[in-house]
Amino acid sequence: MIPPSIESSPFIELKVLPKHLKYVYLNEQETFSVIIASHLTAKHEESLILILRKYKKTISRTMIDIKGLSLVIIQHRIHLNEEVTPKKDLQRRLNL
Repeated sequence: MIPPSIESSPFIELKVLPKHLKYVYLNEQETFSVIIASHLTAKHEESLILILRKYKKTISRTMIDIKGLSLVIIQHRIHLNEEVTPKKDLQRRLNL
């Protein structure tokens, strides 16, 4: 089974990277992006991209892609009433 993010990866706006990093795409639609070092030679870059394309299914893009991990464990929410504002208690000293 192909992970959901590989079948239909949404287009995302990419951030500006430092000079020593750059984006490369593993598919033709330019949606499956990975970050690699920009100082690689053309030969090393091409071999790295070939390996990444070969093992693209093993790269997890989202939490849904990780096999055997329940979303109930990953997702945690604190339900607050809308009219209540969060407050921070003062620090207390323990074990005097």
